[in-house]
Amino acid sequence: MKSTPLVSIVIPCYQQQDLLLRALNSVAKQHYDNIEVIVVDDGSEPPIVINWPQFDFTVKNIRQENKGLSNARNTGLSKASGKYIKFLDADDKLLPNCIEDQVNSLPDNNHFISVIGYIEHQEETQCEYSVIPAFTDGLSALLLVNIGPPHAFLYTTQSVNSIGGFYEGDRVDGGHEDYDLLFRLMISGMSLISVHKNGVIYYKRAGSMSTIKRRMDRTLTKVWIYNVRQLCRQQVTLSQTLFLSLLTGYCHLIEITSPECLAPILEIEAEIIEYLIHFMPKTLDAELSLLTKRFSLTNRVPKLVSMISLTNSYTDNPILINNQEINNCRVNLMQYNSVNSTLEQHYSIHPTLDWLQEILSAVACHEGSIAVYGAGDFGRKIVTLLCTINRHPIIIFDRNHNQFNAINNIEVVSPDNINNYDLALVIVASLLFRSEILSKLDAFSLFDKV
Repeated sequence: MKSTPLVSIVIPCYQQQDLLLRALNSVAKQHYDNIEVIVVDDGSEPPIVINWPQFDFTVKNIRQENKGLSNARNTGLSKASGKYIKFLDADDKLLPNCIEDQVNSLPDNNHFISVIGYIEHQEETQCEYSVIPAFTDGLSALLLVNIGPPHAFLYTTQSVNSIGGFYEGDRVDGGHEDYDLLFRLMISGMSLISVHKNGVIYYKRAGSMSTIKRRMDRTLTKVWIYNVRQLCRQQVTLSQTLFLSLLTGYCHLIEITSPECLAPILEIEAEIIEYLIHFMPKTLDAELSLLTKRFSLTNRVPKLVSMISLTNSYTDNPILINNQEINNCRVNLMQYNSVNSTLEQHYSIHPTLDWLQEILSAVACHEGSIAVYGAGDFGRKIVTLLCTINRHPIIIFDRNHNQFNAINNIEVVSPDNINNYDLALVIVASLLFRSEILSKLDAFSLFDKV
């Protein structure tokens, strides 16, 4: 049986006495019992008071003069005794399974961060939706979007200390301290492990930091620019996934940034071009043309891509970009710009989406063998999901099968071999080529198994 190491939960609190009890009660209901809580009163008036006998776990109540959220979290970090650490805001809460599931998800080393799904609760409307993070590469995900609220993550205390904790300077003056911390940890070489269930509730209300859009967009831009600079300074050749995520994230910044704040983005554009001259993956002109066409959100992207095309001959790294990867990034951008939609929602598996409900319902209704058609990012997500619920596909089909390794130890083969398998269900994992795939399956008399 896995040991139960101490978990430290740091709760910064400023003028939130009325909400703090909700957060503490959610800790008290945890299925995991080796927990300490560190409340950092960041200069509240009157001071924060905690009813000590009410809780079975250790509670440290530390008061300091008001120094801001990052400093309060770092104060808690300095007092933490646990092997693992979680940062819980005073107005949010944990679900009872959270700590147990995340501790059990982590191997016994300091190279991983656990992220669990969250329920976003809009306090004004009482509307809720769930987001279960599901991605194949954590750093690529961060280049696109801040993938979750701070209390969705469980870190090793040593890893957070190793990078100096939360940054307290200008680039996070207004928000995104947690995004910056996670970005720096990922660039330092850490990896994410996803727990595919909800574990926390994230409350959003009028006046909360996360609703002050202009200020938050400004800090998002600063954090992204800083960390992309650090990535470039590592001087390593980009994988095709990072290459596309970098361009996609850049397009996203251009879209959300007001004209008077564009100067830093223009600076990073020049640095990205300089970096890619030496360390970009080699691509085909035809693929670059496709990328330019499909990223036609701003007149700067053609400039960037044309520069990449011009310098492409100077690199010796023969990595080909799969068209499906480009399509998936394009779909993310399209979803971000669509009405009543956000990139954040669609980059994660979203349990309320019709397609996910359809997949799970179909899997529940079929006892026989399952195949996934499509080995791109969506396909990998679906395979991971199926393996998580113990319904492992027996095979994956993709017309570009030679460009893929096995996914979760499941072989990727040509669709021409589809009749060699006795299948009860075929899950189509492509949005852009769905019609083409359905026609092919119909030709194999498998349309009724889709």
